[in-house]
Amino acid sequence: MRNLWRWDPLQSMVVVVLLVASLVLGPPIVSGRFVVEKSSISVMSPDHFRATHDAAIGNFGIPDYGASMTGVVVYPGKGSSTGCEEFGERFRSPSSRPVVLLVDRGDCYFALKVWHGQKAGAAAVLVADNIDEPLITMDTPSESSDAGGYIDRIKIPSALINRAFGESLKKALQKGSEEVVVKLDWRDSMPNPMRELNTSYGLTAMTNVA
Repeated sequence: MRNLWRWDPLQSMVVVVLLVASLVLGPPIVSGRFVVEKSSISVMSPDHFRATHDAAIGNFGIPDYGASMTGVVVYPGKGSSTGCEEFGERFRSPSSRPVVLLVDRGDCYFALKVWHGQKAGAAAVLVADNIDEPLITMDTPSESSDAGGYIDRIKIPSALINRAFGESLKKALQKGSEEVVVKLDWRDSMPNPMRELNTSYGLTAMTNVA
């Protein structure tokens, strides 16, 4: 059979140029925007603290998508404010409303704080940021951590709130005159179908450490 292939210097040059370009430029860059799933939190009382704030939904637990929850904010105070150790008591509100536990960011995994809150009777956990920054997603600990025993057992919702909002809640609680009632609202929040893709390509602004 006659060989019909003929060497073409021009084609060879093009191939060489493309090969060099790929080595210099590297693989294609996957671009995308940072995605932070958000819900809203409204302070219902005291009246002079009424306001609505954004919160970043935690990447664990069970957010009540399409619904809302009204509860009373409880802050454990100094010594246990980070929620990194078990509380040793169950939190209750005087009005028997669900407890929305407020803890401070710092010292341990976000998920561990929420787990301890759930064990102490909280219906939801808010983590107050300790620095001024845009909201980020609280992620699950890495597989190499010892979190396997509790991550899948977290059944309550959680959210990160910004520092200013956290401080305002603490200020309202210090007044002590009445309960601080908040409404956690997921009615405008939907599960993000791109969550796995975002995580795989590093497109989600998230961290698992406090």
